Amino acid sequence: MIRRTLLGSLRNKLALVFFAITAAAFSIIYFFVVPQLESNLESRKLDELSRLAAGSEATLEGLMGRRDVPARELDARVRAVADTAGARLTLVGVQRSRGRGPGDLRFYVISDSREDRLAPENARLAARAVTAGKIARGQRSFGGERLGQIAQPLARRGRLDWVALYSRSFDDVAETVSFIRQRLLAATVLALVLALAGGYAVAQALARRVKRLEEGAQEVAAGRFIEPLPVDSEDELGQLTRTFNEMQVQLRRVDVARKEFVATASHELRTPIFSLGGFVELLQD
Repeated sequence: MIRRTLLGSLRNKLALVFFAITAAAFSIIYFFVVPQLESNLESRKLDELSRLAAGSEATLEGLMGRRDVPARELDARVRAVADTAGARLTLVGVQRSRGRGPGDLRFYVISDSREDRLAPENARLAARAVTAGKIARGQRSFGGERLGQIAQPLARRGRLDWVALYSRSFDDVAETVSFIRQRLLAATVLALVLALAGGYAVAQALARRVKRLEEGAQEVAAGRFIEPLPVDSEDELGQLTRTFNEMQVQLRRVDVARKEFVATASHELRTPIFSLGGFVELLQD
């Protein structure tokens, strides 16, 4: 019964249509556009990191195989490269077993720009970079934050013995996307309220015009002709109102012609009927 009441009115139907269209549009933005935005922002950060890593490749490869570089100087060089790239840099060495597959590679930390005991190692990503011989991209969770990482293989005399692992936090991307989602939810609520109110107002105006046509049609159906309805627009309802007025004019003409015909026929038939009545009375006498 409630459903019939809600959908039985043109006002409610149009308002619900406006509401549904607005809700669908914002749902698409929230569930498809925003995640795509997050992916694009992360990809852009990794692109920038790859470009900066390419510029530091020669510097890091120049440190390979140099025994005259002490550990402190190596750490300082690594920190300088990391500061330039705006990311954490972990320099790892490559150990190879007898096999040549990615599973036969082992990695150990040579230096880290933050000098922490635990470094954000990513053996799988480093193995992909060494196997492909080019920069590999990925991400992982470390220390409660999500990191975007690139692994850059470093070669000396054609042998890939080091991998530079750059790590950059994606938390700022997550915060940006979360801020956008919050604002989008607020905008969605406001848009839904406006769509419902606006749709109901438009539907109310349309329903008022339809109601006026309905009442006029009922009057004409009862034989009571009314003044022509005002045509206040050129849309479909305006054309319908104009057609209704023309129909009423035609029906009025037909009604006038019918009344004139009945009156004329009555007048013409009245005289012979009176004459017949007189003759009947004479015959009775």
